[in-house]
Amino acid sequence: DGSVWCWGDNRNGQLGDGTRTDALLPVRAQSQATYVDVEAGTRHTCAIKDDGMADCWGANDRAQLGDGSLTDHLIPSRVSLNVRYEALALGGAHTCGLGRGRRLWCWGEGASGQLGDGASVLRGNPTQLEGDYISVSTGAAHTCGVRVSLEAFCWGAGAQGQLGTGDYEGRPVPTSVAGGVQFVQVGS
Repeated sequence: DGSVWCWGDNRNGQLGDGTRTDALLPVRAQSQATYVDVEAGTRHTCAIKDDGMADCWGANDRAQLGDGSLTDHLIPSRVSLNVRYEALALGGAHTCGLGRGRRLWCWGEGASGQLGDGASVLRGNPTQLEGDYISVSTGAAHTCGVRVSLEAFCWGAGAQGQLGTGDYEGRPVPTSVAGGVQFVQVGS
């Protein structure tokens, strides 16, 4: 029926049921919306509604909910801007969304450059990146995406070599790492 059900740790309201009480069994997120996709981050959750708009809930101390505030939300709340999304990727404290029209938007914690806009700051609202993308994946403090040219790009923290650039350096903007790629998936 398009409802979202969550369970587990809820100290930041990431289950969306209006409480901060952990749930050992599935509980329904408090929303009448019809959702077509849901993604979980470390302490926040986001879902795409049937109209393409996105809701997020849970921890927002690093602006990862994309509503322009730093206030946790215990129930689903709309991401600012009227962007319609095809996919979402949630990292440690940042979120990226692939908008219709192949535009990539990121928001939240940017201290390691994981938002890809060249700055190392918090972004409370979605910020559009350059280029057209077909997929995106987020780690704890880095992000990778595939552009329509089938070229993989990565950015953010690189101290463990997770960017695939051949070194341990971080990158605050998307950096080409491989060609002939259709999809990328990263870990934390």
